[in-house]
Order: sequence, then structure tokens, then C-alpha cells
Amino acid sequence: MMLAGLLTTGAHASAWDEFETRCLVPMENITPFITEGLSEGTPTSLGDVAWMPDMEGMQYAIPDQPLVMVVASNSVTCMMIQTEASGGDAFAPAEAWAEKSRASGRYEDLAAIRMGVRNINMGSTEWREPRIDMFGDAREDGTLPIFYVMETDLES
Repeated sequence: MMLAGLLTTGAHASAWDEFETRCLVPMENITPFITEGLSEGTPTSLGDVAWMPDMEGMQYAIPDQPLVMVVASNSVTCMMIQTEASGGDAFAPAEAWAEKSRASGRYEDLAAIRMGVRNINMGSTEWREPRIDMFGDAREDGTLPIFYVMETDLES
């Protein structure tokens, strides 16, 4: 299992792999976000780490990696932020996931949130209620990605 490998071997995973394992898959399955093996959480404002003012949460460091995970206090938003470039296109795996998710019909494209960067903004289709929104963006060269998933009320 991917998670066991990430948590027990100390293997370095990409920002996307950590996000998918710790945030996205648990959100899809309506289970808690995975903070096992991370630093002790510290209180933070999501306005400090992203563009979500007025949202509070806990911030966790990914050991030996330039990654920060943030979980909103309401437990319906989880973010993964790469804090330093680590070489290569860190955004390509997310784009590959988006392509597969569109083709499968599990997700559909939503309007772009930020222009001028590479980004993905996808909403779940009717397989998941309440629906979820998955967003990611990075610099044009694919470095310094940020990913988040959150429950929405788009079905109402």
C-alpha cells in the first residue's frame, strides 16, 4: 500500500503523492486526513499560507521534505504546500491525475481560480456528496506547487 510505504520507509514522495495520500484520498473516502508521522501541528491561519482568509487550522511539516500540510479546523479543507523548489516539474503528476479523472467522469473542470500560473480546478461529480473541489497550481515551470481539497456545497 502506498501509504504504508510513505510512512514506514521514510521515502521521499512528491508534493502530489503526499497530497493525494494524506488529503485527497481520505477526503474522497470521507475519512480523516492523515497526519501520522508528521510534526506536531501548530495553529495557523490559512490566510497566512494561502488565499483563504478567516480560516484557521493546524500546520504540519513533512519530515525531511520542503512540504507543509495544513488542515482547516473545520476538517473540510486540507492543503499541501511545497515551500522550496526541489528540481523538476512537480506539477506534472497532478495534471496526469486530472486527465484521468476527467476521462473517468469522477471529476469535471471548474473555472480557473488564479490566472497566469499552471492550475487545475476540478469538482467531483455525483459519486461524492457533499461534493469536493480539488485545486492545484504551480509556477509555469511546475515548481512550488500548492494543492488543496475541500468539501463544497455545489450540489445545492
